[in-house]
Amino acid sequence: MAADGQRQDASAPITDALDGIGQGLLIVGPDGRMVRGNRRFCEMYGVDETAIRPGIPFAEHVRMMAERGLITGADPDRQIAARLASLAARKDFAADRRLPNGTMIALTEHALANGGYAFTFTDVTERAEKLRKRERDLARAAEALETALKSGGETDDLLAKLSGAFAEARREMKAR
Repeated sequence: MAADGQRQDASAPITDALDGIGQGLLIVGPDGRMVRGNRRFCEMYGVDETAIRPGIPFAEHVRMMAERGLITGADPDRQIAARLASLAARKDFAADRRLPNGTMIALTEHALANGGYAFTFTDVTERAEKLRKRERDLARAAEALETALKSGGETDDLLAKLSGAFAEARREMKAR
């Protein structure tokens, strides 16, 4: 009991914590039904809380997401079958997904000891854009080096720039 005579919701601190993290989160129980999701998931996917309503079958959640175009690829029935097969396999999984609005999401699936699953969704759009820019810069530097080598031009400056770009890319990869 709270001091004012009102009953405290014991799950409120957990809900607040899950809603406050920067990642989207979904938890599916061993019965294949949604247990919990968080506000960040809804924000990332632009859906309301009915998409993560506790008790709905995970297959229904996947169908709704596929019908809204938020899961790209095959038709909803194939998506549902693939997702359920993945859960039945009880293997952890990680992949990057691009949402229709251009946001890049790093998705992880983790099999829980109780037979359920936890999914995390991390917005990696900024990091992906930096990596794409770095790839373009390296490709341009390699082309310039190749052109200089073919024409017998000066290569020392180009090699130094290319070496610096590779070193910076290596530092960024280690920082993760």
